[in-house]
Amino acid sequence: MLLGTLSAVFGMAKLHALTHTYLFTASGRLIWAFAYVGVMLIAAYATGLPSLSPSRNKLLVASGAAGLGATLMSLVTLIAGGQLLPRFVIFGAAAVAAPWYLVCATVAEGGRQRAEARDRVIVVGDSGEGDLLRAELAQMPERPAVVVGAFDTASMIGTGNGLPLVDATTASRCSVVVLSRYASDLEHIVDQAALLHRRGVRIRTLTGFYVDWLGKLPIGELERSSMLFDIGEIHGRRYGRVKRLFDIGCGSIGMMAFVIAVPLVALGNLVANRGPIFFRQARVVRDGRCFTMWKFRTMAPTHEPEPTDADWSATTDARVT
Repeated sequence: MLLGTLSAVFGMAKLHALTHTYLFTASGRLIWAFAYVGVMLIAAYATGLPSLSPSRNKLLVASGAAGLGATLMSLVTLIAGGQLLPRFVIFGAAAVAAPWYLVCATVAEGGRQRAEARDRVIVVGDSGEGDLLRAELAQMPERPAVVVGAFDTASMIGTGNGLPLVDATTASRCSVVVLSRYASDLEHIVDQAALLHRRGVRIRTLTGFYVDWLGKLPIGELERSSMLFDIGEIHGRRYGRVKRLFDIGCGSIGMMAFVIAVPLVALGNLVANRGPIFFRQARVVRDGRCFTMWKFRTMAPTHEPEPTDADWSATTDARVT
């Protein structure tokens, strides 16, 4: 991209200097030629070049990038109030750069496809883990790969002397096998993975694959690992006592503001929200205990029992007062 842009801009500038008999390198246009190269590369980057999605029209994007660069440089020339570069150089370089950008985009797409072909992945795990991994790899992985197969654990155990994981890996020309936590605990699957490993297929746990290819941890692992950290209220006795005192202190201050607000809210209810001033509801707290929550009522009062399923409010909910 850089070499092609440099060649287009400086080639057209040199051609213009030869036809108009002046020394291009001795003129002030040399600096602006370098600036134009930068503008062209910024325009190409802004339009997604050279790494384009295969679904996009590469010819249209390449032409648009070159045209955008010429337009931006023309605007700079217009604002500067002088001819920084000849129009022949600006638009001629864009015309030359456009097909070169198309070549670069095509080469980049081919390279990406070859990289994906190098890492062909089979996932053995719970239902949905393969689809989730496909979606993650379609975003911005640190290392490109493509999921060529996703199987539940039971189907890969096999019966008798069958080796379904080995057969699936061979048939799909897989280079990486990813095992979920449960799959990596099953002896028959681990035996097949060991056989594949000796044949040159890389074996990864689901967590290891996420770290190496995506640079992060799977959500399921985060949920599990969250239980391994100390919880202040449970594991730190002093913390629990200090927090309790802090809660009572803040609650006492809040109660003062609450007492002041009650008569004001009561007057408002008389005008536009007739009914009980408070709304009460059972809530669950630590250790599964329940308490009754009190708050100012903001919906129309109802005498019907509270529904089992929550009926969430919407922007145009008629119950909101």
